[in-house]
Amino acid sequence: MRRPVLNALSPADAAHGTSVQQLGGGGEGNARHPSLSEPSAALWYNAASFNRSANDKPVCADRLRRRRSTGEWSSVVVNSDFREIEIKLYAPNLDDIRARLLAAGAVLAHPRVYERNIRYDNADGTLVGSGTIIRLRQDSRARLTYKEPGITLESGLYARYEAEVEVGDFETMNTILLKLGFVPSMIYEKYRTTYHLDEAEIVLDEMPYGTFIEIEGDEAAIQRAMVRLGVEALPRFNAGYAALFENVRKNLGLTFRDLTFDNFSEILVPEQAFNPANP
Repeated sequence: MRRPVLNALSPADAAHGTSVQQLGGGGEGNARHPSLSEPSAALWYNAASFNRSANDKPVCADRLRRRRSTGEWSSVVVNSDFREIEIKLYAPNLDDIRARLLAAGAVLAHPRVYERNIRYDNADGTLVGSGTIIRLRQDSRARLTYKEPGITLESGLYARYEAEVEVGDFETMNTILLKLGFVPSMIYEKYRTTYHLDEAEIVLDEMPYGTFIEIEGDEAAIQRAMVRLGVEALPRFNAGYAALFENVRKNLGLTFRDLTFDNFSEILVPEQAFNPANP
C-alpha cells in the first residue's frame, strides 16, 4: 500500500486560507489533518494519493528544501517514499569540473562549506552491518538523516530510501541519540560545494581520501547533467563514503576508524583502493 502524499502550501497561501484544491492539488479525497489549525495550516493530507499513478514523478526532500530556501514556493507534492537517486563519480581534478559547470550554465547554490558527520550504530552493532545509516551532520545547519540499503537501477544509477530532518542543535541531538542507546561508529569530514544545473543538484565533495562528484535528481535529469558536463567516463561508485572508507582501510591496512583530514594528511590513496578488497 502506498503512503500518503503531503502537499505543501506557501506560508502566504496558508495565511490566507488557501486550500490544496485551489492550488490544483486537490479533488475528492483531500482532507485537512485535524491537528492543523486554521489559518496557519501548511500541510494537508491527500487521501487520493493511495491510488497514485505510477507515472507520478517523485520530488526529493532536498528539492523541497531548496525551494523553501530560495523562496520558490509553489504547489509542491512531496513523494513520501523519500527515494534518493544519485550517481557518485571519482573526480581527481575538481578545478576542471568547476570550469565545466560554469560553461554549462550551472548556478552556485551553496558555496564551499565544511561538514562534520557522525554515523551511529545500535548497541548490538547491527545497523552498520546491515547498511542502515543514522547520521547527524553539521554544516551551515544541523540535520539528522536515516538511509536504508539501496539498489542499482538499470540505468546504472543508485536509488535508496532517505528521510532527513533539520534539527535545532547538533550537540543536543547527539546527546539525545546517545541517551536512546545509539553509539558513534565513525566521524567523517568533508568540504562540499553545491551547484544546480537544470533539474539536477551537483555537489563537489573534497573527502580526506579524494575528491568526488555526486549528481542527484530523477534519472533523466542525472543523465542529462552527465552528458552536458562530459563526465560519463569518470569512474562510478554505487557506495557511500563510509563504505568506500572501509574499502580503503582494508586495501591499505589502515587501523583508524574516523575519516578525517588529520588521519589522511600523509596518506596518498590510489583510485584502485576504493574498490572492494579481495577476500
